[in-house]
Amino acid sequence: MSQHAPERSRRTAVLYMLNQARQRRSLHPAYQSLRGWKHRTMATWATIAFIILLFGSIIFTYANLALNQTTDYQQLPVNRGDFLLTTTAIGLLQSGIYNLNFHDESGRLTKIYVHQGQYVTQGQVLAQIDSVSLQDLVNAAHVAVYTAENNLATTLAHRGQTLASINARIASASVAVHRAEDNLHTINGQANANLTAAEIALTVDQTTLNQIKKAAATRVHVAQLQRQKDLATCVSSNTTTSTTNNTPPPTNNGGNIPGTLTNPVTTGIFPSTPTIITIATTTAKTPTPTPTPQATSSSNTYKNCVNLAQQNYQHDVEQAQADVDASTAQVRKDTTAIAQTHTNTNVNITQAEGSIQLALSLARVEAEETAPSEAVIEEVAAEGQLECAYALLDAANHNLDHTILIAPHDGVVSTINGTIGGPPGDPINVAPGTGAGAGGIFIQLVDLNDVQQIEAYVKESDIEKVQIGQKVQFTVRAYGTHIFSGIVSELLSNGLASTESPNGLTTPNDITFPVIINIDPQSSKGMHLLPNMTANATIMLENNTQALLVPASAVTFAQSASTGQAAIINQQQVNVAKIRAQSMLTQMENRSPNMAALGLQATYVLESSNDGHSLKVVPVILERGTNGTYEVLAGLQEGDNVVISAPSRLHNVKIAPALHSHTH
Repeated sequence: MSQHAPERSRRTAVLYMLNQARQRRSLHPAYQSLRGWKHRTMATWATIAFIILLFGSIIFTYANLALNQTTDYQQLPVNRGDFLLTTTAIGLLQSGIYNLNFHDESGRLTKIYVHQGQYVTQGQVLAQIDSVSLQDLVNAAHVAVYTAENNLATTLAHRGQTLASINARIASASVAVHRAEDNLHTINGQANANLTAAEIALTVDQTTLNQIKKAAATRVHVAQLQRQKDLATCVSSNTTTSTTNNTPPPTNNGGNIPGTLTNPVTTGIFPSTPTIITIATTTAKTPTPTPTPQATSSSNTYKNCVNLAQQNYQHDVEQAQADVDASTAQVRKDTTAIAQTHTNTNVNITQAEGSIQLALSLARVEAEETAPSEAVIEEVAAEGQLECAYALLDAANHNLDHTILIAPHDGVVSTINGTIGGPPGDPINVAPGTGAGAGGIFIQLVDLNDVQQIEAYVKESDIEKVQIGQKVQFTVRAYGTHIFSGIVSELLSNGLASTESPNGLTTPNDITFPVIINIDPQSSKGMHLLPNMTANATIMLENNTQALLVPASAVTFAQSASTGQAAIINQQQVNVAKIRAQSMLTQMENRSPNMAALGLQATYVLESSNDGHSLKVVPVILERGTNGTYEVLAGLQEGDNVVISAPSRLHNVKIAPALHSHTH
């Protein structure tokens, strides 16, 4: 049996007992009454619960409907168009104004021929000042000129003599240089001629020497042959004599024929030329008989014959040698002469070149004396003194001529500053708005027929954007709404406070800068503009026909979208967009420093999705234009949709607010 069986038995018994008890209670009257009451109470609560569920469903339905509704914002696409940036300025029309005064403002007025408001013509005499002191200055200047001219003449005469002497020395030095150069050329020519002659003589003598050597050799050879012939004759004669006297002929002594050459020695130029001749005197190996007187006489004759032959030969050899030696000596002499010619030529050339260098040095010394010497310096000083005297005379004459003041142009006398006896330029009668009260102006002429310019005053905040050449439109009260045109021609750097601007044309506490505007004569043709008329000018600072534009309402709506109970973006999104926009502006100004002067705005707008049901906070860089638009410089692209106003109706569509900043 399972161990859980007793437990199940007890549980079954308990359940049975409980069921029996419920049955007994249901039969009791009190219990019947209580059970009916419980049923009625449960029905009531069920009805209440149903009503609550019904109202909850209705509330949930409307709440869900409210949660799913989105706003249909009014939006405009970012397009390209005309962007106009202008600034306004107020100024006065300016005619041709001529501020006149005498050159010598310290003079005293003696005559004033015109009065204020008088119309004068060009060349008309206006006034005159005292000329006595000026005439004295002219006279003194004439004296100074005369003195300076005499001084210059004396200086030029002295300098002429000095230069003549220097030029003579220079000419003499030049002649010496030319002579030295000519001498060098002559020496070179003579040296070349001498050297050529010596070389020719050497060549001839060498040729002669060679010929003499050949002739001497031939002569020695002939002499040898002749000697041999003579010796043979001597031997023959001696043999005949010995036979007649019964004397034996000379024997061969040791192989040598008596009376023949025993020691032939050659010289340096004659091959095999004997120089030492000896006669064999040795006795025969076998005893000979004692010669008789006849034999002795025959022997002497033989010796004499041999000696004579030898002497003849020796004479021929010596004569030939003498001829060779003489020719050799001549060749050596020629060689020595060439060397001497070279030496003499070098010496002469060196001396001639030294003479040239000396002459050149002297010429340079003389030439250097023509540099600014004392005489030249004196001349320059005299010329400077004369020029100064001329300048003083011209100035004195000019001042004297200007003792009379003449009108340079037609016009009306608007100002006369000065009285008879006083200096010109004292401010007495100053026309308002002319600025003629400034020091240095005696008479001011105004050409009423030549109004050409406007002197307008531009606010300090806009002056950086104004540039020469920008177009201008302006009106004057006398001609109502008629628009005149012009162009900026000059920017003046003297900023003025409002109290300093003419006629108080600026807003108090503003600093303004004068701008000169040239009036287009075509725009004022047929109209009579007068000086000091007030001009309300509009300067076209920028006109971009292809600018990327957003309306000003897009900026205004975006700035109000985070405030009030109907805020659609939170402050955190605004702060993030502003930080990113400022970073973009900083980067642009770093790349182009000139942008800092344009007054660009780092702000944000709300960009709508294509269906118009979601928004994005977009940081942008804008430049505010004059015609109610902004030019987009960064942050948006053409075709992007920007929100310009609150919703016009509701739609039951799902909202998807993607409130994120981005840049393009």
